[in-house]
Parts: sequence; structure tokens; C-alpha cells
Amino acid sequence: MGIRRGISLLLVVALVFPLFPVLSVNATEVDTIEGELSSVTDIVNEAGVTENIEDVPTAGIEPAEKTLPASPPSAEYSEIFENEGLTSSSLGKNEDVANQEETREIIKNDHIRSLRLYDAYDKSIDIFPEYSDNINQYNITCSSRIMRIYAEFPEEDILCIDDYNITAYNGILDEQIDLWDTCDINTSTATILICLVHADDMGIETIAQQIEITIELCINDDSNTIEEYDAEAPAALMLNSTWLAGATFTVKGPKQTDWTAAEFDPATTEYTVDIASTANSRTFTLTPTAAAVEAGVYFQFLLDDAPVISTLGKVVAPQQFTSTDTVKATKYTFDLAKVPVGTTHVVKLLVGPLTDGETNLKEADCNVYTFTVSRTVGINDLVVQDGEGNTATLNPAFHVQENRFETEVSGSTIKIKTGWVNPTKVYVGNSTEPANSGTSNFAWTDVKLADYTAKDSDTAIIPIRVEYNDGGISSKRELQLSVKWKTSSEGYIPIIESQSRDVVCDKGENIELFVKVKPNQNGGTVSYQWYLMHSYSKPDEVWESAKLDGQTNATIKLITNEAEDRLWYCCKITNKTSDGGEYSTYSDLIHVEVRLNYVNQPIIQYQPGTIVLKNHAEFEEGTYKTEYYAGEQCDPIYTRLKAAERGSTYSFSWFYNTQNSTLGGREIPSVFYKSSNGCYGYRLNKSFEEGTYYIYCVVRATDDKNEENYAETVSDTCKLVFHSLNASDFEGKGIETSPYLLKTQEDLRLLQKRVNEEGASYAGAYFAFANDITLPDNWTPIGCTKDGSMDIQKGLNLNAFSGIIDGKNHLLTVPSGSLPLLGYVNGATVRNLNIYGTQIAGAGLVNNYTGPDLSGNAVTIENVRLKSGTQTLNSGLVRSVFGGNTYASASAGFTVTIRNCVAEDGVTIGYTGKESKIGTFADRINGTIENCTSNATVKGKNYVGGLIGTMDNAMGKCIIRNSEFHGTVISSGSFAGGIIGGGYSNDNSAPNGGRPSVIGCKVDGTVNGNRCVGGITGGDQYVAQTRNNATHSITGNTFTGTISGSEYIGGIIGYYNSLNKYDNVAGNFYSGADLGIGYVKYIDTGYENPKLMNGTIAFNTGKTTTGLPDIEWNTWKAGLNRTDDPLGVNADALASKIGGEVKPVCTELNVSGTYKTQYTVGDELNLTGIKLTAKWSDGSTSKVDLKDVTVEGYDKNNADKQTITLSYGAAKAYITVTVAPKSTKIMVSVSILGDSKHGTTSTLHGLARGGLTSWVNVSGVEADTSETVWDVLQRVGQKHGITFNAGSDNAYGTVYIKAVNDLGEFDNGKNSGWMYTVNGTHPDRGVAARFVQNGDKIVLHYTDDYTYEEGGDNYNKPAEDTGTAQKVIDLINKIGTVTYTDACKQRIDAARSAYDALTATEKSKVGTNNLATLTKAEAEYKRLMQAGATDVDNLISKIGTVTANSGPAISNAWNAYNALTAEQKALVKKFNTLQEATQKWNQLKADEVVKLIDKIEEPVTEKSKASIEAARKAFDGLTDAQKRLVTNTKKLTDAEKAYAQLTATPEDKEKAQKVIDLIKKLTNVTLDSEKDIQAARKAYDALTDLQKPLVDNYDVLTTAETKLAMLKAMGKVSDPYISTGDYMEKLGTPGIGSIGGEWMVIGLARSGRTVPGVEDYYQKAVEYVQQSIDPDTGRLHKAKSTDNSRMILALTAIGKDVTNVGGYNLLAGLSDLEFVKYQGNNGPIWALLALDSGNYPVPSGGTTTRQALIDEILSVQTSDGGWAISGDRADSDMTGMALTALAPYYKKDPTVKQAIDKAIARLSEMQDDDGGFSTTYGDGKYIATSESTAQVLTALSALGIDGDTDSRFVKNGSSVVDALLRYYVNGGGFKHIMDGEIDGMGTEQAYYALTAYYRFLSGKTNLYDMTDIIDMGGDVVTVEPTVPAATEPAQAAQTNIPWWIIAVCIFGGAGWGVVIGIVLVPKLNKKKD
Repeated sequence: MGIRRGISLLLVVALVFPLFPVLSVNATEVDTIEGELSSVTDIVNEAGVTENIEDVPTAGIEPAEKTLPASPPSAEYSEIFENEGLTSSSLGKNEDVANQEETREIIKNDHIRSLRLYDAYDKSIDIFPEYSDNINQYNITCSSRIMRIYAEFPEEDILCIDDYNITAYNGILDEQIDLWDTCDINTSTATILICLVHADDMGIETIAQQIEITIELCINDDSNTIEEYDAEAPAALMLNSTWLAGATFTVKGPKQTDWTAAEFDPATTEYTVDIASTANSRTFTLTPTAAAVEAGVYFQFLLDDAPVISTLGKVVAPQQFTSTDTVKATKYTFDLAKVPVGTTHVVKLLVGPLTDGETNLKEADCNVYTFTVSRTVGINDLVVQDGEGNTATLNPAFHVQENRFETEVSGSTIKIKTGWVNPTKVYVGNSTEPANSGTSNFAWTDVKLADYTAKDSDTAIIPIRVEYNDGGISSKRELQLSVKWKTSSEGYIPIIESQSRDVVCDKGENIELFVKVKPNQNGGTVSYQWYLMHSYSKPDEVWESAKLDGQTNATIKLITNEAEDRLWYCCKITNKTSDGGEYSTYSDLIHVEVRLNYVNQPIIQYQPGTIVLKNHAEFEEGTYKTEYYAGEQCDPIYTRLKAAERGSTYSFSWFYNTQNSTLGGREIPSVFYKSSNGCYGYRLNKSFEEGTYYIYCVVRATDDKNEENYAETVSDTCKLVFHSLNASDFEGKGIETSPYLLKTQEDLRLLQKRVNEEGASYAGAYFAFANDITLPDNWTPIGCTKDGSMDIQKGLNLNAFSGIIDGKNHLLTVPSGSLPLLGYVNGATVRNLNIYGTQIAGAGLVNNYTGPDLSGNAVTIENVRLKSGTQTLNSGLVRSVFGGNTYASASAGFTVTIRNCVAEDGVTIGYTGKESKIGTFADRINGTIENCTSNATVKGKNYVGGLIGTMDNAMGKCIIRNSEFHGTVISSGSFAGGIIGGGYSNDNSAPNGGRPSVIGCKVDGTVNGNRCVGGITGGDQYVAQTRNNATHSITGNTFTGTISGSEYIGGIIGYYNSLNKYDNVAGNFYSGADLGIGYVKYIDTGYENPKLMNGTIAFNTGKTTTGLPDIEWNTWKAGLNRTDDPLGVNADALASKIGGEVKPVCTELNVSGTYKTQYTVGDELNLTGIKLTAKWSDGSTSKVDLKDVTVEGYDKNNADKQTITLSYGAAKAYITVTVAPKSTKIMVSVSILGDSKHGTTSTLHGLARGGLTSWVNVSGVEADTSETVWDVLQRVGQKHGITFNAGSDNAYGTVYIKAVNDLGEFDNGKNSGWMYTVNGTHPDRGVAARFVQNGDKIVLHYTDDYTYEEGGDNYNKPAEDTGTAQKVIDLINKIGTVTYTDACKQRIDAARSAYDALTATEKSKVGTNNLATLTKAEAEYKRLMQAGATDVDNLISKIGTVTANSGPAISNAWNAYNALTAEQKALVKKFNTLQEATQKWNQLKADEVVKLIDKIEEPVTEKSKASIEAARKAFDGLTDAQKRLVTNTKKLTDAEKAYAQLTATPEDKEKAQKVIDLIKKLTNVTLDSEKDIQAARKAYDALTDLQKPLVDNYDVLTTAETKLAMLKAMGKVSDPYISTGDYMEKLGTPGIGSIGGEWMVIGLARSGRTVPGVEDYYQKAVEYVQQSIDPDTGRLHKAKSTDNSRMILALTAIGKDVTNVGGYNLLAGLSDLEFVKYQGNNGPIWALLALDSGNYPVPSGGTTTRQALIDEILSVQTSDGGWAISGDRADSDMTGMALTALAPYYKKDPTVKQAIDKAIARLSEMQDDDGGFSTTYGDGKYIATSESTAQVLTALSALGIDGDTDSRFVKNGSSVVDALLRYYVNGGGFKHIMDGEIDGMGTEQAYYALTAYYRFLSGKTNLYDMTDIIDMGGDVVTVEPTVPAATEPAQAAQTNIPWWIIAVCIFGGAGWGVVIGIVLVPKLNKKKD
């Protein structure tokens, strides 16, 4: 998504963004948010929720004057952003002199606090003069070329060392430098320059301090000089030498073992090899002799006397033997594709010396081995089954190279399956017709064994001929199958003569089932076993787990004491013969239904108050809270019952007594809370006074069809005690006349304890300060959540303060760095208090305003004063947090009132300048601020206001009236205002929501911002069309201050997204700005030719809503147009420039009195009795006569609820009246169609698709035209026992039906819910707004997917044509004998899918026998599938207790497990046991080595040889996984080096030094360095094991080899790739997080480079995991699964065990699919990449599977073929990520293949003309970024598509690779955008993209396929890439999703997740989510 400035996001995006590198960031302009979005205005608030500025037209992007690479977060950032991936970058140009002066003041205090220097021996170096921050030049003397610099500096600054490319952050620099890099060889002096850089609040970087150090070098040791070393030429080579000790040449087919193609003998030089056409893999290994290694000989393959050509079209060069280890030479040899069927080719292996100057070996100089290779036709599968479908075992096992097979079967007939690759033909037996026909690639052939068996023989010899003919090329192969056979089991299987049929009975009836078998003529003993299965539908098979113990007779007596209709009985009959054979059959399934003729008493398993229901189905015993304070809300109370009988339903009534009795109790109003696993929870809506109460419930079980048939059970009592507040706690009585006195810190601590720990709310209690008080250090505010989390759980997790505090004008002092007095509040009041704190680390008074699902007043703050010198991190009085809903902090009805408060001059709000949504008094609230004054300086990023930052809830009210601002607003981002920063700011989910009202306010202060800056309000970016439920006013305000910004500046409003008739902007005055309103994007007006700004769009909804702009979530409503020209002739009416005296303006019109609101059609409007009062801008009020008011909006002929507008001056008021039809008795019909709770299924039910059940169907219902549909539904429902869960607690005040008879929205899928039609059409209004008419046919119906209903996108789309019953019968007949093969599964699934798609009529035509055949086939396939899993479980069981000798048993289990299919693996029950056993065994083997290493003496002596060698031998014998568990490896390597130093002879040291010198030459690796590298490698390999540890720069050699490989593979890419890798390595140890963290680790590790400080990084990772992880769930973050995924990828890349990171398994955090999906598209994408990275097994015990992740990714593919973060338009970044994750499945899953093909075509369409990729603002403007291009290159590389040569991705001669390289910065690094500078995120993403490309070119596994490092043996993922070029372009499509999907909720706020649309506004494109 590139920079994605100003894009709309869903909330879930806020959880996604900080995690994965997709998006780009302009380091010159914006803060970086690594994840799915990076925006000039993207910010993270204190709760970690991303927000961004939407749809603001940009005037261009101007780079800052100077920028540095993005840096890790500073300490201040760390506290706020908590590893959210944010970094500090420059933010625009400094535009304000005041800011410059402030910056200079800050810089004066910035200096290097400490400076120390050390030589190479860590000896301190004297600095002259002694370091001081006011001296900038120093001189030192250093005796070594290496010098260490240690410095401490302010954490918010940056320290740089010029000429060394060293940059340090976070307050510490500790680096070594090589002084020779800057040394003057003539004077032996070096000079270094150290700069301290400060970044101010606007992001401008300034040098705060600069010092110069001159160093005189006095180097005497020889180690600092480099001698030239001329390698001794190798001895002459002997041509008659034998250079190979051994070799192997093997081939194999799919999923087969290696088959030796040629038995190699070093003395034999010629071989003949026959390779079957179906062999798809060949392997060559070569083992050189020691002489070959010593001589430095090479090997090379020739194909038909020419060097082999690689898949990249390059000659495969000779390869040198460097050790006697066996070399895997496959990649250097010929490609099987170059040897087509029917041809013969000559392959030569040359082994010998490479002549100087030659590029290829010469046969004359080499040993030559010749392989004559013929490719003959073959088959790829051979399976034999006996007559009963049992698969026989072949000997040998089938292999494409074998020609002779043997097997044994029972019976006289067999089936032979042969498989091939077309155009092969296979002839089985003596048949003259090929087995295959059509285009199939397999066939089954029936064979009678007697036809191929000689007389007196028991073995049939069956020939199989394979022929190939194509294009004149032919080939044949003869195979032979020998089958030893014996007679079948026919005659032994029991035959059922008769059995019981289905049973329907009443409870208590005596019922007996039976089976009867025919006598068996062949003898044997017959036994019986009964099974009972519970299932809603007929089971497909008999479950072994359903066996009934003891039921082993031919009859069974049923237990009928409970009603039940899900009983399925079956009997297994077995005949056991005298020879031990067992032959079984099963009876037909017998369905038993026990009717509910009476109801059983409910059985309570856990009494009320004995359990608490936790998440999902978990419950705890004995943890229910039973003691409270008087008036405190008790916790929900739970009881657990045995499941209700079928056909009955439980209901609960709750009672209390003051004595322990269940008689005569008083009923308690209660509300159902939640239920699960038989547990039922209720909230008791009663405020208990002091005392003891005994709570109990009456549980009634009621017959669903007869409410008079019921039974009841009374529970035991639960004792609850409500204590009084401790009267002795405080002096006073807690009443207004005698409040509790707060005198000391101890009083506050006690109050905090009572509230926070004991839950006392002190509701209604009065407190008063008796003295000035300073809060204690490390103060925790009063009011908290019970469990410490942010989620208040609708108030149940809240210990809020609800009392009244009167400060009596005393002073409350908050210590520096501490938090304020109050935390969470509910119904609290604070008045008459002065507050002071030099650095308050939160808000000044209330730190946690939140209240989802709460209502009322959170807090009232009156007459509170912030004293001069006070500084707050957040807003001055109230800070909001997200308490369970991330769209808003609180419900629209949970408000804050702030009045008569003052902030004195000298107060600073937002002292870091890094907060967003900030203001003097509040950051983000619902409620009112009035009569308040601020003289403060308010600093922040986005949404910075003089008094308040923004409104909290899009559907709430936020009003600021009669207040003044005289201070300074400083905003580094967008939306700054003198009163309020701007409107609702979380996201674009409420385009019809409200805006803040600002009435009668004055500003004469300074407002400085970047974009969208207003003297009163910065404006609003999201509201597209204001509705009558969200009216607002900007009236009677005056701005006379100074204002500045870069774009959209207005004296009153900076930027408004829209204006219509409900946007009341009037009577405002301003000076100091050119315009009153800086910009308006959309104007809805009926005025002809209104004046427009550049880019403004005008339209008139009074005429049409067709063709209007497509705005996400918005549906245009007609008739909301203004009538004026708001930017032209009427502009002064909105905001007038001050030119003289400002007269008072009417700012508000208040309505009171009693007047008529109910009318009948035809009635005239009558407002008699209405009282109107005007409020004026000067504070006065006056009465208004109705005749002076303009009244609009009434239509007497429209039966509807109508909004009437009353206008007076600049003020408007709105009243609502209802116009009903004239009362007439009428008749209507009502139907209610319901469904079962079946969850998401492939067969959709609904009114249009069928499948619903009629719950009510009545005609002739009497009604009245004055009634609504809702009135009629309620009346009919009550009569027929229908219960509704509905309410009008929403922004529309109409009724929304959430559930009917407990069937609710989303129960059957994300698009499911209740809708209604009248006369066949879904109305455009809610059920309570549609009046009924005579003859109306009302249908209330459920739907699984609203898009398939009338008016939906998929309405009337034909169902998939699955054919007739005959087609289904044909598919069933094609199943044949069931085998556990993919082909058989496909045949079974095809038949089942076709059958399920039939209508009921067509299904009946299929017939029971055919259906039984299908059912049995499914059961048999499942049995076969289970058998393989059972075998693995048995092998796992054999492991037993794990010891160091358990390796073979563990290996056997793993081999068997890996041979299973994915389906079978899912059935392995003991897989966790295998994993644990493996880990234990690995640890035991590692521990053995640890002990051996520990035995090495310290210090090492010459006697240490034995212990060192023993440890080394043991270590080398470990597996890679075991080696990673050895914790003291460094001790071993150090000991080896020490021993080498001790025992090395002068000759050893001399030889080692020569190698050291050779390696020192490798400083600047080029292609010309190859010989030097080879010489160094050869010399090193020639050293002895004792000499090698003496080479102290061996890592330089390996690095050089890596760089050379890169140069050879990468071509034009090599220099940018290598230099960027060098640059990144110099950045030092990675941190934990995003930039400079995990992505740096992944890029460097996967490129083969060294990750600097890798072990230090790993320790940081361990500490991070231990601190962050939830030990119960394994999650690193409560909302973001990608924290786990990112860490898994990084640790896998460096070879660490992710199942044991500090004792925790990171995979466990991905086990819950819903949690993974919660984060949006990113969650499943990165979870799949993480699991596949190390071939990790899917976490056990959860719902996540690979297939589920794939399905989720595919489900969100956009209609135009790609993927997006939200909406339906493909984004290149997200598309790239999704493709990277799906790449391994391209050739394995046809659905994935189809999706990828479509996405590739879409990406090609999206590519820019210059080869790169861009991202959009959301308003059609695109900008190209390196990050977007990098994501695409990563994806293409994973798919095997060359991003440099594939024609689909070359535009105008420029490829994706070319485009990415244009962002390269010489010397290393990449830019974010073309006119930018080096950028941290751009560099990391470009580097790992090039790494992905490098790995592709080199034939390595893809970037995220790290099985070359770690392979945990999970679900095998074989990457088979390369997407064919013949992909058709995708057709783009657009989706207009209605605004109300997230905007409206029962919570009343923006996007609470409960949609009011199916019934409320179903016509709005019929969208529902």
C-alpha cells in the first residue's frame, strides 16, 4: 500500500498495521507505521490503535531539508507504542519562528553526557583535555589500530560518527572503529567527528553538539601489518590418478524412494542407464579421494559433449572439490527434461584439473565417466485390490523403475489400477484395448486370475504393456505382475434375514430391537455388538466409539426415560471360523425417536454461585464472589444444568430472601448474560442494601409445543453479603453536609484500596479535601479494572469510582512521572480543585474514561484549575481509553461534562508533542465542555485542539459552548483547531455519523498545524452525508488569533468532507485567514452553479442520488440538500471576515413546552404550545415567537416519522413528529420462516433459496392502518409462542430484530440474520417505521446470506447446475472399489456434492440403494484414512519412556507420520506425544554433549586434547536440532582455539598466518576475486584440524564466498544487494520490533549473511517473550496473532527452536483460528507463512489448520483478483503478501491455483508504466513506493516468476527488478519514494525482496521456506512454483458497501459490530456484515 496517505480503514486494520512490512513510509514527512498502512497522518494512540486521515486532497509531498534513516523508538515512544513498529522520522519543514526558538532552547540542554575511549586491549585511553560538554576538540594517543568509543547521550537524540557510518539511538553508543580507515599515513594521525543530532517536535533534525578527536597512532606490533602472500603452486597433476572414491546416480518418481540407476565403480568408466518416463527426479553424489582434494581438481557434467546448461540458461561451470565430504552434485548435472521419452543421450562426468585461463574442463586432462541414458515409457502407479476392495501389498513396493512385482490375494478376481502420463497407453493382461480412454490418467481393470494361472499353479502371471507414441517418437516397456491367490471369504459373512425398523415411541415405553441372521452353512460362531450414535442426521458410518458395553445379544432393550430424536442404533454381527478367521457385517441403522409426552424435572449439576463461566466452555468452581459493598453490582450468577430434553427449553426466575429459605422469596429482575456447556449466567438488576441475602432460582423446563407441559426445579441458595462502607475509614459521614475528609496521603491510599481492591464505588458519597495534598510516588489512580486488562467487559470488570469530590480549592500535586488522582470513573463528580504537576505521565485528573455498553454520566468536572507550570503527557483533565470496543471509548450515552474550568498561562499539554487526539481539557469524549478557558500550550501530532482533541463516538454528541482559548496549539500533523482538533477520527466506518458542535466560543490564541487547520476546528474528514439523527452546529464563534499551516486553512473550519442541510454552520466571524472554511470536498445543494473550490464536487440529492461519488460504507439518501451557495454568495452567512463591530449571533434555539407530535395523514402541522428560547453569542437569552421561526420538513401526505427543522438566525432546532395513516381496520397475512442453528454451510437457506421452516403462517390477521409491521409481528408472535430479541437502542430509534426464538444474527454465517418483506419486497425502513396496509403479505424470515435475497448482489443468480438424478447415479457408479487415494476421494466427493445439490424430488429419484452405495463408500474411505493414522499412533506408543537410546523408535514414528496425507495427519491422536518425545530426546542428546564440553579443563592445557576431541566428536554427531540445544558451544570452540594456540608449532602458525593473509586480501569482493577466494578456501581446507582454529578471520572468507555467489547469480542486482547488506550489518544488533528488528534479522539471515549480535538478539527475544506472553494461550499480544508469526519467522531464520523460547511454545499462540482471523487479512496470511517456514505442525488442541488458513485467505480475495486491507479493490502490497503465503499450494490445490492465476493477472494490470508499483490515497491518486514494488518481487520470486524477465511484468522495457533498483541509494540502502532519502523500512523491505529474488535465482528455498534451516516434520509443504504466463486478465469490479454496516450499533456508536440493517435499512444495497 505504499504510503497510503489518507485511506479508509476498518478497525481491525488498527490491530494489523504495526506487525508486518507491507507499507511504505516517507521518512522525510511522516512517522512510520510498519504493517498494512503508512500515512502522513497515521498515528497510534495510547491504546495502540491506528488511525489515519481520510480523503484529504493533497497539494503535494515536499521532502524535508534533512533526514536520517528511520530509527528505533525512543524511550518515550516505547512506553506509548509498546513495540508497535513506530519510528521517528522528519516531519516537514519548520514553518514557525516560535517553534525554532523552542527548539533552540531544548538543544541548549542536549549534550553528550559521558565519553570514554579504549584501545584494542580494552585499556582506557586518556582524553586531553578532560571531556566537558563545552569543549569540542580533543587529542589522544592510541597504541592500537582498533579503538572502542563509549558515549552516553539523551535518549531522544541521535549520535553519529562521521566517516564510519555509525549511528546510535536510545542514549548509548558502544562501537569499535578501525582507525586505519581515516589515518593519514604520512603523519600517522587520524581524525574522527562525533555529532549529536536533536529532532524537535516538528521532526526537524539539528546538530546539538559536535566534537572532533585527533588521534596519534603509535602501533608497534606486527599484527597490524599485512604481508603479501604468494600461494605456492599446486604439485603437477597425474592424469592417471583416480579422483573419485565413490558416486551414486539414482532416480525416483513422485513420493518414492531413490532407485539406483547405475552401480558405480571408480574403475568402470562406461554405464548404460534406462530411466522411466515417469521418473521425475534424479540425484548425483560424488565422493572425492583425498588426493583429489589435495590436487584441487574439479568436476563438470557434459550432455551430448556440451557443458550442461542451467535452468537460467547459463553454462554450469566446473566445481572444485574442497574436502573429502560427499558432494551433492545434482544441481550441476543434466535436467531430465532434456532427455525426452524415446531418446538416448550421452552424459559425461569429467573429473580433473582446470587449466589456467580455461572456463571448462578438457576430457584429455580428466577421468571421464560416460553414462548412456535412454528414456523409456513407464507408468506412475500400480495398485492391486482383491474382490472385497482390500489393497494388496506389492513386492517390491511400486517404483517407476521396477518391472517385476509379486503379491498375494484372497479370491478369484482382482482389480488392477494403472496410472500414466498421457499420451501413454497401458494394456493390462491379454487385452488388445488400452486400459485408458479419454483424457484420464489412471484406470481400473477387472482381472479373472484363472485366466492367467497355469494348471496346478496358484499364481497368476499378468503382463502389463506400456506404449508411447507421439510425434513420430515411440517407446515400449514390459511389466509383469505375479499374483498368488486363494479362495475368497464368500460364504462366511453372516447374512441378515430380518431386523428392527425405525421406532417412534413415548417416554417410558418398553422397546426392544433385534437382528436375525441366516444359519451359516460353512459353520462358525456368531457374536453380536450393538452401537448407539447420537446425530441430527443419519450417520455415514458406524463409530467405533459408540460401542455399547455389554450389549452383545441379538436383541437390545432401549432406555426411553428421556425425549430424544437423535438416536441411531446398529448391530455388528461377526462369524468366527475354526481357523480363527473373522467375517463381519452390519445391520441397517435404526432411528429411534422418543416423544416428549411429559417433561422431566431439570437436573441442576452445579448450584448457583458455585461456578463461574470463563471463556468458551470453561468454568471454574469456587471462584464466585459473594461479598460486596452495599449498592455494588454483584457479578453475574451462574448455574449448570444437565442438557434439556429434546423439544424442551429452560427458563429461569431469580429470587432472594433475607433468611436461608427458598420459600416466599422476592423476585429479582434479571437479564440473561451468557451460556455455554450447560452453564447459564444472569445479571441480577438489583441494588442491594447492607445485609445478607440468599439468592436462588426456579428453573422451568417447558415443552416447546405445549407451554402447559412443564416441570420445575428449585435451586439451593447462594449467600451474598453486602457490607456497609467502613464508617471509621474517614472523618465525616460521607454526606453533602458532612463529607468524608481527605487530609493526607494515607487517606487517598485508603480510598484507593477500598475502590481498587475491594470494589467499593462510593456512589453518592461525598468527599472533601481538608488540606493541600501531594500524591504518593508511584501512585495508582483510584478506579481500575478487576483483572488489570483494558476490557471492562460491559462494566463487569470494573471497579470504578462513583463518588463526589470537592477540592475546596485546595491544591493537589502530582509528582513528576506519576499518574493522576482518578483512573476509571462512573457517575463521579470532581469540583473546586487546583492541580499541579511538573510532568504528569497521563491526564491531569481522570486517566481512563471508557464505557462501552454503559450509560449516564461518567464524570462531571466543575471549577477545576490547572496551575501554571503543570505539564501533562495527555490531555489536562480527561484521557479516554478503549475498554472493549476499539471504535470508540464509550457508548454514545456515556458522557463527560466539563464546565467552568481553567488552564493557566504556563500550562503545557502534551509535553512530548508526540500524542494525538489531545486538548487542554479532554482528548476524546462524548458530552459537553462549557464556560471553560485555556491559556495553555497544547502540543501533539494529529487532532490537536485548544480545548479538546476530537469527539469519541461517531453517533454520540460532543458540544463545546461559550468557552475561550488564549494559548498556543502546535500540531505536527493534520487537524488542528483553536477549540477542537476535529470530528470523529478513528476510521471511515460512520460516513453518516455526527460532528462536534461548537457554539459561541472565542479564540485569540495561536494555532499552528500542517494540514486541515482551523481557527475553531480542524474540521472533519469522514462524514459524507449528515443525517437527521446526527445534526450539529458551528455557530456564533469568533477567531481573532494567528493561524498557520501548509494546506486547508480556515478562520473557522480547516477542512470539511461535506456540507448538506443538517450541517448548521452559521454566524461565525474570523480574522487572520483568507477563508472562513479552508476546503469542502462534497456540497449537497440545490443552488444552481454554486461556487466550488479546486476538487470540490457539488450535487443535489433533492433531484437524484444516481451517479454520486462512491464512498465506502455510505449510501446516499435523497432530499438532504441545502438551498444556498455556501462557498459563494452565501459564504459570509457561514463565516464572515471581521470588518467592523461583531454583533451578537443567535447560537442556539432550545425547544420546550407541550406540543403535538402525533398526526394523521392530511393533518396540518400544529405547534401550539411549543416554547422557543434563543441563546446569543454574548451570553444572553431571549424568548422567540414561533412566527419569527422558519419551519421546514413537514409533509402531511407522507405517513412516516418526519424531522422538522426550526431555523432562527444562525441557530437551528429539530423536532420529530409521526404522521400515521388514518385508522382503518384491515386484514393482513403474516409468515415467520425460521431455520436451525447449523452454522456456515455450503447450502444456503433463505427466502430466495429455500430450506427454511415455517414457524408461523396465518392469514386474515386483523390490523389497523395506524399500526406498524412491528406492532403486528409482536401480536402474532405472542399468540404463537414466538419470542423476539429486539430493541430500539440505536441511532435511529427504530426497532432492530437481533434474534427470534434464540436464532440470531451471524448464527449461520457472517451474512446471516433476520429480514422482512412486504408483498415480496424488502422495504427500505425498519419494522417499526413501516405502516401496514390492507392485504399486506408480511414475511419475517431468516437468511444465511442476505446477498442472495431480493435486492442483494447475488439475487436471482442461478444455482450451480449439478445435473439430474441420473448424473448423480452415474457419479456414484464411477466410485468403484474404494481405495485411500486422491482420485477415489475426488470421485466420492463429486458424487456427494452432486447429490446434496439436488432438490428433494430429484434426491428421491436417486434411490436408497444408490445412496447407500455412496454412504458406504464414504465410510470405507474414512476407515482407510483412519487406519494409517492408527498405525502411526501405535508406533508412537512404542517409543515409551524417552531415553538417549530412543532415536530409532522416534525416527520410525516420524517416517510413518511424514508418509501420511494431510487428512491422515489430522487424525493422529498422539502427535503431541511424538513432538514431546522428540524434544526430550533432542535435549537428552544435547545434554550429553553439554556434559562432555563441561569436562574440558579450564584453563586448557596440552592434556585437554582427549576431552576436547571427545566433545567435538559428540557434537558433530548431533542433528542440527540437537546442536541448537547445546548451550556451551562457545566453550568448545574457545577450547579448540586455545588448544591450537598452546600446541601449535611454528610451522602450524606459519601455515595459518599464510591463510590469514590470503583472506585479508578479500576486502572488496568482485567477480575478479573468485581466484583469490578459491585460493584462500583451498589453503584453509588444506590446514589440519589443529591449524584451522588459528585462522582468526575465517568469517571473512565465508562472507566473501557468499558475496561472490551473489555476484555470480544476481548480475546487475549484485552491487545494490551486497552494499545494502553491508550497510545493514553495520547497524549493529537488531532490536525487538519492526524496523531494525525482525525484518532485518530475516533479510540478513536468509541472504546467508551474519546477523550482527545474533545471540544478543536472541536473548532480547527470550526476554520479550517471557515478559509479553500469555502463558495460558501462548499469545504475545491479546489482539494480534502476527506478533507470534513475526517472531516465529525471525527465530526460525536464525535456527532457534520456536517451541521453546524461554520455556514457551510460540506456535501455541496460533492455535485459535478465530483469534488469528480477528486481526483481519494479515492474521491468516502470516500465520500460514509462519507455520510453513519451519514445516511446523499445526498447533494442537485448537481450530487452526493449514486448510482453514488457506480458505480464509481465499475468502477475502477481491472481485478484481487481488487482496486488500479493506474494501474490494486490490492493493499491490496485500496481494503480494497473500501470493507469497499461497505459493507453496499452487500446484497442490486447484482452488489456490485459480486464485493465484487471477491475482497474477491483476498484478500485471496494476503495474506502473515504469515497471514499479504504486498505492492509492483512496481518492484515485497513486504514488509509487519501493515497499510496494518489494512486496510484489517477493511474491513473484516465491511463485517461481522471474521479476526481471517475465514479459507480464516488464512495462516499456522496465521490469519489477529495474523499478526497485531505482530506489537504491549509492553505498547501500533504499529510499521510500523516488525523491526521498535513505529509509529504514524501505531498505529492509527492498533487501529481503532482493534476498527472495537471489534465492529464486540460486535455486534455494523461497524467502519464508526455511526448511533448509529447521524442518519440524509437520505437514509437508512442497513448493512447486512457476505460474504459467497464459493467464487471462481479471475483470475489475467495485462494491458499494453501505455505511451502516459498522456505523450503527446497539452500543450507539461507530462500528460496535452489531449491524442495524437487515431489518432497519435492508434496501441499502442489502449489505450486511
